[in-house]
This record gives sequence, C-alpha cells and structure tokens, in this order.
Amino acid sequence: MSGGPAGAVITGKADGLHVAFLSANGVTWRGPNPVDSTAAELVSGAALTSGGQAVIAGTSAGSAVQRQPMLTVIGTQGSPDQIDTRAIAGVTIPEIGVNAIAASGATEVAAGSADGYPALWTSADGGTAWTRAAGATPAALNRAGDGQLTGVAHGADGWVSVGGAYA
Repeated sequence: MSGGPAGAVITGKADGLHVAFLSANGVTWRGPNPVDSTAAELVSGAALTSGGQAVIAGTSAGSAVQRQPMLTVIGTQGSPDQIDTRAIAGVTIPEIGVNAIAASGATEVAAGSADGYPALWTSADGGTAWTRAAGATPAALNRAGDGQLTGVAHGADGWVSVGGAYA
C-alpha cells in the first residue's frame, strides 16, 4: 500500500494475478486492475501519481540470478502497461564471475558463470586474448537456471570442469 496527496494504491493477489485498487480520496476505489500476467512475479512497491495512475514496482519470476526489474503503470482506465526496463540505462547489470582457472602450456581455461549460466573461457596465448568456450556438450553451458562452474583442471585426456547451482 502507498498513499499521498494524490490518493492511495493497494496491491494484492486475486485469481492468480497481482491486482491493484486505486483511490483519489480513500473513500471510493476503482479496481481490481491487473498488474501482471502471473502471480509468480514479486511486487515490492506501489505509488499513485498526481494524474491518477499507479506505478507498481517489483521483479520478474525466477531465481535470484534470473530476476529482472519490473515496472507497470496502470492508466486512468485501469489497463496495465508494462514498461521495458531494458530501455532504462543502468537498470540491469550483467553478471560475470570467475571461480577457477587452470593452465597447461600456453593454454588457460577459466571457469565461472555469466548471467546465471555456467561459463568457460579459454586463452591459447597465455592469457592475452580470451574466447568464450562451447564445451564438449554445448547444451551443458546453456541450461536455464542459476548455475556456475567452480573448478577446472587439465589432465592426460583433456580438460574437465565441475560446478552446480548457486548456494
């Protein structure tokens, strides 16, 4: 709930959706207005503008690594308008983490994660230039979720990397 000189907005859940009720005076209310298409999204705040629109803030569904900011404006007619937060500079920050590195000759392999996916990078020139690795089974590095690689080693049969889900 949020209120001020322009009125008040209350958010909640009904029939599997986030909804909002809006009031300019606290006595008469309009709604419920749908905020999003799924109850899996997390609503963290709401405000009512001087023009009678509600702005709802939150995050999309998914693991902590996958969640993205969410902004929805409910117009004076009650229809929700999702704001493309990717168009707002600085709203999303890519994640890259390196947890381990190993070398064999001039080749180095770094293991970690990028935007929630397991990731490997290789350098064939002693670490000057790096390339994102595909892996022996490319699907292993493209699994949805919040995975990371935590170790890498070189042996007689080649390279191996291990990891799992974020803790």
